[in-house]
Parts: sequence; structure tokens; C-alpha cells
Amino acid sequence: MRAQRSIERRLELVHRRDVLRLCRPPARLRKRLDALRTSIVRVPDTAPKVELGIVDTLAAACADHRVARLGYRDATGKTSRRDVEPHRLVLVGRRWYLAAWDQGKRDWRTFRIDRIAPPVEFGAGFVPRPTPDDDVAAYVTRSVATGPYRFQARVVLHVPVIVAKQTIAPAYGTLTAIDAASCRLVSGGSSLDGMVFWLGMSGFPFSVEDPPELARRVREVANRLQKPAVRSSAFRGAGTGWARRLRRPWRSS
Repeated sequence: MRAQRSIERRLELVHRRDVLRLCRPPARLRKRLDALRTSIVRVPDTAPKVELGIVDTLAAACADHRVARLGYRDATGKTSRRDVEPHRLVLVGRRWYLAAWDQGKRDWRTFRIDRIAPPVEFGAGFVPRPTPDDDVAAYVTRSVATGPYRFQARVVLHVPVIVAKQTIAPAYGTLTAIDAASCRLVSGGSSLDGMVFWLGMSGFPFSVEDPPELARRVREVANRLQKPAVRSSAFRGAGTGWARRLRRPWRSS
């Protein structure tokens, strides 16, 4: 018996040495790894932090088709308890979202996972429902781009949709082609001035379809930028460029 334990112990030591040898990179590679480690400086991430335990629990609820009971804080800071049927976890940019059927609201909802408060508890099983538009990723992207904002805008960009997609990320709005030379952007914003600035900085000529307040605000900003361009030669280059970009697109249909 003692001899058998001794043999088992020796085999274990040999196994450990083999593992360490396999895990330890060769000297040439170690030098490169050390150089990489000492050359990298990490900037603190400003993305909202999520609890891995909540992500793990929600993933299990999605896979097992179990109702999840959770606490949630909405964009206004109001808290509530929700019973939801989790469908998918979706990563948009640097934020995690849960696409789920809200049993209380009797509709599909998108939840930011960093706003979900523990504990997340399992409830009864459920039969999965058809997803909105048969594309949960498109549904979440659309909800994120327009749902939580005060103003909802429809804007025609006078560039091909493939060109617009190179600048406008899905989290900032949904783009659909109108024809070979133009596309429609549906997006949301908390303020009209912020939307005017963002549209102007996109560099694309555009026409505001809705809301009328946004079209009026574009005209006001374009006129304001045009005036100092006339009075000040030093500002003329910047002012004229901005005004030209904004004066073309203020039309509203």
C-alpha cells in the first residue's frame, strides 16, 4: 500500500513538472512577452461595470428558458421589480443589454445589465416567443439608438448607405437605404443642440424629415454660424464650412 502511494506521488510530481515545462515559454518568447508587458499602459475604462454573476445567471436563464426576477433602475432613476423571460444577451459597443419579454408590460424590452440589481432569481419555465423582426440584434440596436431619448429624429442623408455606415455606428442610429445615393437615419437625442452638432460633424449633407423642431433648430444654427463668417475673416473658413453643411440640409418634408 505504501509503495503504491509512493508511486502515485512520483507520478504526480512528474505530471506537475511536465505541466510547468509546457506552460513556461522558451527564453526567446519570454523576452518578447516581457517587452510587451512593460510597454503597455492601460487607460482606465469608463464603460459601465457589470457584475459577472448577473451575466452568468442571465445567460443560464436564457439557455434554460427560465423566468428571471430582477430589480431594475431605468434611465430616470426609478427602480422596480420585473419578471422577465430572458432571450439573449447583446453587447452593443461597450455596454451589455438583455433582450427579454417583460411579463408585467406584456411586451419586449431592452434592459441595460449595469442597471440590474442583484439578486436575480429563477422562476418558472417558459416557452420562447418569436423575437421582434426575427432579429434580436437589430431590435436591441434600434431600441438603444432611439428608445431612451426625448427626441426621435428621421433624417435623410444624401450619401449611399454604405458610406454612412462607415461613420455612424449602429448604437447611434439605424440606417436604411432609400436609393443608390441616399439613406434614412433614425436616431434619438436628449437635446436638439446635441443632435444638430452631431449631424453637422458627420460631414454628410442631410434633410430633416422629423421632428419639425429639429429642422427649425438646424436653420437657426446655420444662420448663426453664417453671420460671424461674414464679420470676421479669421473665422470665415470655419464658419463658412459649418454653415454650408447646415444650410443645405434644413429642408423638412
